[in-house]
Amino acid sequence: RNGRLECVLRVKNGLPAAKLKEFSDATRSDIVPKSCAANAKNPAFDRGLDYTFLYTNTYGEKLAEFTVDKAVCRRTR
Repeated sequence: RNGRLECVLRVKNGLPAAKLKEFSDATRSDIVPKSCAANAKNPAFDRGLDYTFLYTNTYGEKLAEFTVDKAVCRRTR
């Protein structure tokens, strides 16, 4: 099972790769611990529930995408 969260942000078109990586890294480091903490006692998470976070801009360009599941949470402890 997958919960998909899509966020559209109003930012410039054609951001450089370095800015996209910076955004992706910062977003992931903020979201992953919070998602893991919120799902620490969720039995569905133990049975394979995961979340995909997708960030795009208003031009349809992908800014960041990552998945949080039980394995990711174990690696980030």
